[in-house]
Amino acid sequence: MGANCGWWCNSKTIPITCKHCGDRIFWYSCDCGSSVLFDELGPPWPKHRCRGSHGSKLSKKKAKRLQQKKRKIVDNLRFLEILRWPDGLNKKDRKKQKKLRKRLKKLNKRMGIEQG
Repeated sequence: MGANCGWWCNSKTIPITCKHCGDRIFWYSCDCGSSVLFDELGPPWPKHRCRGSHGSKLSKKKAKRLQQKKRKIVDNLRFLEILRWPDGLNKKDRKKQKKLRKRLKKLNKRMGIEQG
């Protein structure tokens, strides 16, 4: 967000899906010309680090298949986050969560996505 940005610049934040990696992200833009992609909203405001097609040497078919796998893993992790509240995860679910995070990290590496 630029130094000249403020309440007057008609800023907007829109949830979108990254066309390269399939992540659900947020696009911020304003009339001042600022535009940023965020993984999450709020501090520490992590920027989306996907290199997209520039960093990936995958065929479109393989990239699409990996995106589908990634969405499934992310959806399972989100479901475990819902289960966690309010009492926390049991030992079996914590183990599953750790395994899913490991698979997601490995999949991101295969897709050529930087880890923040």
